[in-house]
Amino acid sequence: MNTSNYLDKLAELAEKVEAFFRRSTMIALTALAVIAGGLTGLVLSYQLSFTSFAAEVDALQDYRPAEITKVYADDGKTVIGELSLERRIPLTYDQLPENLKKAIMAIEDTRFFSHLGIDPYRLAGAVVQSVTRGTRAKGTSTLTQQLARELYLSKERSYIRKVKEAIYALQIERVYTKEQIFTLYC
Repeated sequence: MNTSNYLDKLAELAEKVEAFFRRSTMIALTALAVIAGGLTGLVLSYQLSFTSFAAEVDALQDYRPAEITKVYADDGKTVIGELSLERRIPLTYDQLPENLKKAIMAIEDTRFFSHLGIDPYRLAGAVVQSVTRGTRAKGTSTLTQQLARELYLSKERSYIRKVKEAIYALQIERVYTKEQIFTLYC
């Protein structure tokens, strides 16, 4: 083999390797910039909305679910009727039956006592399902996210609502104990 021919091929290979690394570096830097920009956007939006969400979450301390209206006889003691759309009787966490607690957590949120309002495992599973199947995952909301949706948000299915739900959940978890959250959920 001719030395000149060998050097030409070696130079051509070096150019290809250099082009590959240049392209790979640009792709990696672009990906890092997109990820950094996305994370910055998430942090900023969280910080900007932090105060408005926090004020609404603090109002949960005054939350009183609709209760039964009792109609009493003239003696003031005898109940002659009850009126309500729902038959609610407020209970504390300790008054809730253990089997009810276990059933709700088994069905709705098995890691309720170990996450901060958002379950990263469920979130990762939802992202994988969304990417691989092209469908939105169902059942990804934690108990705290479901509580936030019921108290503050509409039932619409959108990514914006999901982000708001997550922010509310983080705020609720910051202010209330797990037992208080579970009781409000029930």
